[in-house]
Parts: sequence; structure tokens; C-alpha cells
Amino acid sequence: MQLSAGSSHLNAATQQPIQQATWSPYDNNGGTCVAIAGENYCIIAADTRMSTGYSILTREMSKVMKLNDKVLLASAGFNADAKTLQKMLQTRQVMYQHNHNKPMSCPAMAQLLSNTLYYKRFFPYYTFNILGGLDNEGKGAVYTYDAIGSHERPGDSFPGPG
Repeated sequence: MQLSAGSSHLNAATQQPIQQATWSPYDNNGGTCVAIAGENYCIIAADTRMSTGYSILTREMSKVMKLNDKVLLASAGFNADAKTLQKMLQTRQVMYQHNHNKPMSCPAMAQLLSNTLYYKRFFPYYTFNILGGLDNEGKGAVYTYDAIGSHERPGDSFPGPG
């Protein structure tokens, strides 16, 4: 057996560039959500298709969740993150209702969602969110968010990867 440090005796397999496995904890399940707010109403709608790549996984997946009688959340993007976020907000809403004997208002829920997304900013939820409902004066409110919780209150919104 002969050992050599020179490159002339390298195996052809070792001369190939090293390939690293690519894996991502995220998947884009697609979707589109729309919301429009008016003087005394808020309308939120979303498609029901969940897909990955070119495959349609189901055509019956709701992206809209009722958090209480005056607040709805629509989330497109990675379905597992959207469901986790919706369940967490629903749980916090129930806790708030038990502690304060009233449902959480739409502006309070908007701030809670913003804080939650900011808390997860280093490993964010891969979701495109719209929160909508009626505010304390009964006027329609729509809040849109980026991945780390920055939000604004436009009159209408259309987020989603498409």
C-alpha cells in the first residue's frame, strides 16, 4: 500500500465538489386571502386549495378562522405554521375571555398577533396574515402583517403567495 499526499492519486469520486443536502423547515402551501373593511362591516375571504409544488393536496382547506364574534384571522403560506398560529391565538383569546369576562377586541387581538409574530422573528411563522373584524366603535378594521409582526391598518388587503 502506497500513501501519497499529492493530488495525482486522488480518486475521481473525491475530486467532485461536495454536495450539501438542502432541506428547509418551510413549505409554501400557497393561497390567497382578501379583506375589505367599511363603515360597519369587514369582509374576509380566502381560497380553499392547499398545494405544494405542482401537487394539489386538498381543495377543502379553510384559511379563515373565527377567533371570536368580532374578529377573524386569515392566513396563507405554510399550513402547519398557520394552524399553529391560529390555535395559539384562539387559546390566548379564551384565556383573555376567562380573565376579563369579555371577548378580546379587534385592536387588542391585532396587537397580540403583532407581538406573537415579533417574538418568533428569528424562526418566523411562514404565513401571510390578515386580521379583520369590528373595532371598539363598530367600524370595520383590517390589519395586515409582515413576517416579523409589523402591521398596519389599511382599508383593504390582499396578501398571499398566490
